[in-house]
Amino acid sequence: VAKQYEVLHLNDPIDGELGVVSKIYGRPLVVTLHGTPVDHFEGAGQGMKGILAHRVRYDYLSLLHDIGGQVATVSQFCAKSLWNYSHIPARVIYNGVKTDTFTPEIPRGYLQATLGIPDSNKVVLWVGRGHKIKDPLTFLTSAEAIARKRSDIAFVMLLWYKGPLDDHIEDFVRRSEALSRALHVVRRTPWARMPEVYASADLLVHTSPCEGF
Repeated sequence: VAKQYEVLHLNDPIDGELGVVSKIYGRPLVVTLHGTPVDHFEGAGQGMKGILAHRVRYDYLSLLHDIGGQVATVSQFCAKSLWNYSHIPARVIYNGVKTDTFTPEIPRGYLQATLGIPDSNKVVLWVGRGHKIKDPLTFLTSAEAIARKRSDIAFVMLLWYKGPLDDHIEDFVRRSEALSRALHVVRRTPWARMPEVYASADLLVHTSPCEGF
């Protein structure tokens, strides 16, 4: 594979063998990290196996950096966390936004129409998956507290993929009278509709303690 491309870009240092091969063939290498190196979250729910896999990931990253690979992160927060964790310097390249696709000109109303949310209600949107890295339970706890006091706010949780916390999420919602009334859980949405999804929200919430700016 390394012979076929001029530059190799890895989204996960766990694929370090491929990075080493690319350097053997003289190909430039870039490794991008999208989160922070926190053992507790990466290994959560996987026991010692998950923690060891996490540490191997960053051993690979150190190796790739030492042989000349360039490391990039998506935020200053991630870059500082990486430096504190392993003393690996990283260049910050913020996630890009396709401004011709995700634009303020998109009319509000997609979620309201598909989920039956009154137009007069405020909409709080959370997008992610059921994993501790995304911390969906913090969102649910906060939404429940607000829903107990306000009836004019709708909460939408869009779960893109199946995750290890999906059962916990369903149980949390099932036991909450307030969330049963105020929360809409959506399983996937066509990518082409995502600009309309975001345009429908008055507030977008991101609860991950491992990703951020």
